[in-house]
Amino acid sequence: MKKVLGYVLTVLGVIGIAAYSITEFRSMMPLISDLNETTLIIVSGVLFLLGLLLIAKGGSLGKKVKEVPIYHGKNVVGYRRTK
Repeated sequence: MKKVLGYVLTVLGVIGIAAYSITEFRSMMPLISDLNETTLIIVSGVLFLLGLLLIAKGGSLGKKVKEVPIYHGKNVVGYRRTK
């Protein structure tokens, strides 16, 4: 779920950067055309970086599963998963 949100934020950041670069594109979107150019590039950059961060984390936050060996004497007979 966090990866999907990361992709959405990254795409919104790229759209904002494209709107900053292409003035005709900015005029087609009324929400973006109301923003100042400096504000638009800062918000777009932050959205892009936040999206990349969420993609890199990949939704695996809190889902780390560690395997611990189960011993019978000196022999390993299996592995147990712990959170």
